Amino acid sequence: LDNQPWSAFGPATSLVLSQLADGPHNFSVKAQDAARNVDPAPPVASFTVSTAPLAVSAVSAAPAPDHCVVSWHTGNPATSQVDYGATVAYGQKVSSTLLVTNHSVLLAGLQASSSYHFRVTSQDSCGRQASSADGLFTTQPAPDLQVIAISMPTQAWTGAAFDVGWTVTNAGANVAVGPWVDRVYLSAGTQLDTNRDQLLGEFVFPENLDAGQSVNRVEPVTINRAGITNGLYHISVFTDATSSVFEGLAETNNVL
Repeated sequence: LDNQPWSAFGPATSLVLSQLADGPHNFSVKAQDAARNVDPAPPVASFTVSTAPLAVSAVSAAPAPDHCVVSWHTGNPATSQVDYGATVAYGQKVSSTLLVTNHSVLLAGLQASSSYHFRVTSQDSCGRQASSADGLFTTQPAPDLQVIAISMPTQAWTGAAFDVGWTVTNAGANVAVGPWVDRVYLSAGTQLDTNRDQLLGEFVFPENLDAGQSVNRVEPVTINRAGITNGLYHISVFTDATSSVFEGLAETNNVL
């Protein structure tokens, strides 16, 4: 043990070590067979003794509109668990069995502008457990993308390109982080039906849009002749058509 002299050979295959000092230790076992041949390369095991109780510290929460990253520190490597919910009863948890000292847990699928209680818990390899007091965080508000205006010519011909213009505004209280995709449709009725109406084009918006700001877009489109007859049609624009931007409860007002 710890480079001390070897003990006498004996039949024991286990050993209890007590009153070891805190810190790293090395333990080596050398075998001898009946012919007194000795293992020339005895294996070495390393371990650390710590009698200090496990404690969590530096607990923090970094909320976004739809998620929150909870972080904390433990003096010894330990597991990670966060219990969270709308009340101190929690009801949901995320955990990891990895033994680490710097802990970071992602809580996903949260509602925007909502308060959540949380508590962190860690357990080390000796079974000692420590928990934080109850904490509280509030998720950020979500952006709210809306199409507020569309412009187009009063007449159009199949196979001939024409410009469609539209205005997207962020009516929410947080930045809308791009990129996202706007889709332009030709609709026979006043209500968009993405399963039936003709998709004229989809256009990436690669930037961010701050809360309260708007952007004007103009793109060329062409109507495919298949399935089209002479008559009255409507142009519909679906902003963030692939739901790349989390908008919380405001996901249903993206079409004009």
